[in-house]
Amino acid sequence: MAAGNFEHCLKLTLLFEGGYVDNRADPGGATNLGITLKTFAQAKGRPVSKADLLSLTKRDAAGIYRQMYWVPIQGDCLPLGLDAAVFDYAVNSGPRQAIKALQRVLGVPLSGKMDSATLGAIVPQNGPNLVLGLCRARMSFLERLKSFRTFKRGWSARVRQLEVASLAMQKTFV
Repeated sequence: MAAGNFEHCLKLTLLFEGGYVDNRADPGGATNLGITLKTFAQAKGRPVSKADLLSLTKRDAAGIYRQMYWVPIQGDCLPLGLDAAVFDYAVNSGPRQAIKALQRVLGVPLSGKMDSATLGAIVPQNGPNLVLGLCRARMSFLERLKSFRTFKRGWSARVRQLEVASLAMQKTFV
C-alpha cells in the first residue's frame, strides 16, 4: 500500500495544474493551482473572492488537496500508482466521480465512497490493469462532457501522462 505517497502524487498532479486561470469555457471557473473558487470557499467554510483565490499558496493548496481529495479517496490505503491515478482523477472530476469509476472497474457496488468493499476488491498484483481500466473510464467520462471539444488535447494528454506515470510508479516500487 502507498502510505506516505501523498507528496509524490501531489507533485505529479501539480504538473498539470498551473497558476491562476479563469477560462469561461472551463466549467470549474476561476482556478488557482488546480483549486476552484468553489472548492476554496468550501475548504475555508466561507465565501471567497477571486482575489482570495489568487493569493492561494502552494502550502495552502496542498492542505486542501489532502483534506478534500486524498482523504476521501483513502490514498494511503491504495497501492502505489493506483493512488496517483485515483487522486488526479478526483482532483480533476471530484472524489465521488473518481471512486465510482474505480468501483465500476472493480465490479463492486457504486457507492461513490471508498468503502471496505472497494478497498477489499483491490488486489495490488492487478494494479496495472486497474490503472489502465481507470484511465479508460476517465477518458470515457471526459469525452461525454460538453466542454470536451474545448479541452480535448489537454485532458487527453493529462490522462495519457498520468497513466504512464502511474504504471511506472508500480514498476518502481514493486
